Amino acid sequence: MSTNKALLSSALRSIQPSRLYVEGGQVEESFYIDMVMKPTTAWPSITEPGRVAYLGDSSHVTLLTHQVQDPGNAVQYLIPDNSRGTRSSRSNIDTVENQILAQRGAFLLPPRSISDELVESYFTWVHPVIPVIHRARFMRQYRDPKNPPSVLLLQAVFLAGSHIYRNRDKENATAEVSVLTFYKRAKALYDANYEDDRIVIVQSLVLLGWYQGGSAEAVDSVNDWNRLAIVVAQGCGLHRCVDGSQLSRVDKSLRRRIWWTLFARDRFTAMSLGRPPCINLEDSDVAMITEQDLVEHNSQRDSRYSLGPQQVQFYLQYVKLSQLAGIILSQHYSVATLLSGEILRRKLSSLELSLGTISRFWGIGKVAYELFQKVIDEKAPECI
Repeated sequence: MSTNKALLSSALRSIQPSRLYVEGGQVEESFYIDMVMKPTTAWPSITEPGRVAYLGDSSHVTLLTHQVQDPGNAVQYLIPDNSRGTRSSRSNIDTVENQILAQRGAFLLPPRSISDELVESYFTWVHPVIPVIHRARFMRQYRDPKNPPSVLLLQAVFLAGSHIYRNRDKENATAEVSVLTFYKRAKALYDANYEDDRIVIVQSLVLLGWYQGGSAEAVDSVNDWNRLAIVVAQGCGLHRCVDGSQLSRVDKSLRRRIWWTLFARDRFTAMSLGRPPCINLEDSDVAMITEQDLVEHNSQRDSRYSLGPQQVQFYLQYVKLSQLAGIILSQHYSVATLLSGEILRRKLSSLELSLGTISRFWGIGKVAYELFQKVIDEKAPECI
């Protein structure tokens, strides 16, 4: 064990000095060594699921921990409080940035009556299709002025809900429910890195994809925002199974809901736009979503927030259909499967000409050429 500790100490000394400093002073090198050496069972439940970061098997931290722990076990560490930036500390540092956001109206919210209607529109019509938000938790925060939901997520919810609100009540729609206004506010907050909760960021990115400007913008918006959401989701490990983690049951279910929603949108977007999908399921071990994952309440008081039986079944079948869409894309529309026997023959013809210029290898090359030609003739019907 002493050898391993010396190895960790040497590795940490090679890290850039700036990475060992945090606001308020220097973090002792021994802290990071102890962090890697500590058993995971001593850690309490994860109270900030949005602050979870994922480091895969090839990461430097994983390679270090494998020196002292079983490589087959997932390891979780808590970042020290003094090394994690808080919104209050960022507010003091980024005063100018906050002033710019305020001037752009990023913190402005509609009147309460309109806000209530937008939230209701979102959860009635949008949420059953993309249940990336735990409704009961969101509503508790929405009604609590001391602990409101993320302003980024709130603007994104208003964005998605305003589509329904404006279509339903066009005569009374005002600038206060402008889809473009909410989009600009949410995008400004995202671009400024105002939010540090990764789960909230993923949720907001999914909803930002609901913005539809011109026809060309609509295509790019859905595709780009969803792909960006996937990248952030993979960064916090939403593509990996967390059943053995210390996350709460609600957070585990929410992660599965978000991941499979991203997967479904990725597959259907790829199919409708004729573009390659972004998610490779071979990199994921998340269990298939179930009815239990769609439970929206923890108490009888919150039971009104649950999806109806038909809505639950719709979403489950929607995800299964997206899996079939992915299979169709990979087996019939990937570049590899579209290579016909004729294209392969052209490649071999080109190869024959190349081999012909190398006379002393032509004997071997001709045998190989004839062998490949025979294989192509036999397999050509399957390739077309």
